[in-house]
Amino acid sequence: MNLPIKGIIAASNELPAKDEGLEALWDRFLLRYIVNPINSKQNFFHLLSPSESNIPTTGCNPISHEEYVECLKQSQVIPLPVDILEIIYQIRGKLNDKINAKDVVTGEPNPENLKYYVSDRRWKKAVGVMRMSAYLNGRNEVEITDLLLLAHILWTDEESIPFIRKILAESVVAYMFRNLLDQYKSYKRHAQMGKETSNKLFSPDRIHYIILCDDSPLKIRIADYNRMKSSPDEIYFGAETTDNVIMLRSRGQFVMRFVKDGVLCINNYNYYLRTESDNQFSKDFIVKLSDRMDGIVNQLYLSMNHNIFIADSDLYMPIRETIAVYRERIGLM
Repeated sequence: MNLPIKGIIAASNELPAKDEGLEALWDRFLLRYIVNPINSKQNFFHLLSPSESNIPTTGCNPISHEEYVECLKQSQVIPLPVDILEIIYQIRGKLNDKINAKDVVTGEPNPENLKYYVSDRRWKKAVGVMRMSAYLNGRNEVEITDLLLLAHILWTDEESIPFIRKILAESVVAYMFRNLLDQYKSYKRHAQMGKETSNKLFSPDRIHYIILCDDSPLKIRIADYNRMKSSPDEIYFGAETTDNVIMLRSRGQFVMRFVKDGVLCINNYNYYLRTESDNQFSKDFIVKLSDRMDGIVNQLYLSMNHNIFIADSDLYMPIRETIAVYRERIGLM
């Protein structure tokens, strides 16, 4: 029997029961939504007494078979940028880490975590959804907004949804910050060109200097720095306090030596201390970064005015919370 099915939409009062052989069937449903009862008072009133403006108008013509085939054809050639592929690969890696995580009691992987497994077939289909999303929205390539659709594709049961949203939010925000930090480096480089910069070391509290590190900025007491500076040939052993301050000790996790003014050698690597000009560049850019982040997030979520579709309101808070963590981290650079 020839059944030219273009898609199937199904609804159920419950998810497929475990261990009843429905896993393969459930895996074929690509986009999954949990529809909860109406919470909004106004929406509940619309349900009971819909106004004419909320009733779909008749006479809307469905797309033809030829148009449908053309949509599929055009969407399949939408480029998938390397950056987006990298994010997908990172998300896949985090899911695999969750699956293989050892139980603290048994020391073995928890069988319950197998629910985070995503088949290669499903990944392939997910990319097709993202390409179609980009095409229907008039974009020339898949972008971050299309990636948010994974929140409705990767989960298996309701309990796994928060974790999926968490790793998706983390991956998206990390990608945005990498791009913005690349812009920061370029901004700082160009801002310094042709300008006389101050080599005066910056101290936020007049007690410590800031050591520029890639991962977590460290601080050193000005008194300790001056002590090292007074005898540059001497090697010191350091220890870190809970507030990321390096203290001079007879033995410790750091081996330090003064190189030249504003430069310390720590464990055989040279690290620069932040200068007054560095700090001003950072302040200027953090303002730009905050504005840029707000702009990006607002683009990901469309308003409800005029019945415009919301990309995913449930992902809004996880992304906002992750951005707050990154903002705090960037402020310490």
